[in-house]
This record gives sequence, C-alpha cells and structure tokens, in this order.
Amino acid sequence: PPLTTTATTTTTITTTTTTTWEEPCENKHGGEFPYLVLHSLKHNNLGGFGPDSGEESLVFRAQAFGQGHQPQDVELHVRVKPGSRYEPASNEHNGLSHHDGVINLKAGSHVTLLFSFHNPTTQEPVELSDVSLTFYNLHVDHNSNSSQYVESSDYETMTMMSHTDVLFTIHNGVTRFTGNAEGSEHDEPANPAAFTLTQQNRAVTIGYNKVQQAAMTLGTSMTGDTDSR
Repeated sequence: PPLTTTATTTTTITTTTTTTWEEPCENKHGGEFPYLVLHSLKHNNLGGFGPDSGEESLVFRAQAFGQGHQPQDVELHVRVKPGSRYEPASNEHNGLSHHDGVINLKAGSHVTLLFSFHNPTTQEPVELSDVSLTFYNLHVDHNSNSSQYVESSDYETMTMMSHTDVLFTIHNGVTRFTGNAEGSEHDEPANPAAFTLTQQNRAVTIGYNKVQQAAMTLGTSMTGDTDSR
C-alpha cells in the first residue's frame, strides 16, 4: 500500500532484562535470556479482516526457550481487546515475516491488542515465567507525516539504547514509546538478531514476568498532534 496511507508496526519476540540494549537472546554474562521464536502462522484474521475466516485473531506457533529449561511449544494469540477498534491499511500485510509477527495499521489509527500464550494441543492458557516483546522500526514517516507508537503498562522492564530515537512518556501508569526519527517500512531488519545501530536506536523491548496475557496499544499519530491522553 502507498506510504501516504499506511504505517506498519512490526513486532518480534526477543528478550532482555536490562535498561540498555543487549543482543537478542544473549546477556552480557554469556548466558541466554528466555525468549520466544515464532515458527509459523496458524491463523490470520485479526479483527475479522481476514484473509482467514473464523476466530478474529492472529495465531502463531512458537517455542519458548530459557536457560536450563527444555524448549516449550506454545501458541501466541493476538486479538483485539473488547471495546477497541482495529483499522488496517491492508490486512494482507499481517502475519509472519522472517520469524517476526507483523501487524499493519492505518495511519492515524490505534488499537489495543491482547497478547496471550496457550498450549498448542489443548488451547489452555499457559503462563510464561519471563518473556519480552520487542517493537522495532518505530519512526516518523515523512510521506504520511505520522509517527508510530506503542503503549504499555504493568510491565517489568523496558530496554532501549542509551542514544535511542524512541521517546517515552508516562501518564496515569501507561508508558507511550514514540518513534522520533524519520524512516520507512523499508528500514525493518531482515534478521532480528543482527540489528544495525540505527535499527537498535528505533527499537524498544518490553519485558514481563509470570505472564499469560498482556495488553498493548499500537498506533500512529499525525506529527502535529499533541498527546491528549
């Protein structure tokens, strides 16, 4: 879709528990943080926009890894929180790309999503002891004149570069992370384990402990708008 009407937010599961950037899945002591690898897309119908029918969600098959633990097969379900509204620019861009989950948004819109973990066989809820969500390529689109943001609360950690291009503000217990540097969807990394410095500066990692479900708001705002939360 044309950049004048589209802003794409890409999500990928990585891990870190510090307040400065670390390579995904590796800490400074040589060990591994718990992390989640998305292997396949099982279902694609976020907000009922298809292309699949049935449950209005994205469902990813994944494996959870942690130091000293056997890999755990899980499913990551993403659905629109009741009361929120999802407006895609083009639903065909939702899904999976290079083990990264991709969610497409119309410029100027926002949506609150529920990320939940489930047993892939029984579909019962699964609690993960430690997991992080990394949102990368948060930027200002010079064509659509919009900036991308992520909002979250009740998280344990947030991780950004010391010279990050992501601004963060806190209001009523909700943290908003907003892209502050000009870019485009073409700046997205092909490999989440091999970020360039610019890509690192546009990423934020949000960590949770003992989580089965987490709510996050993804959105784009026109660069002239004020934060009216």
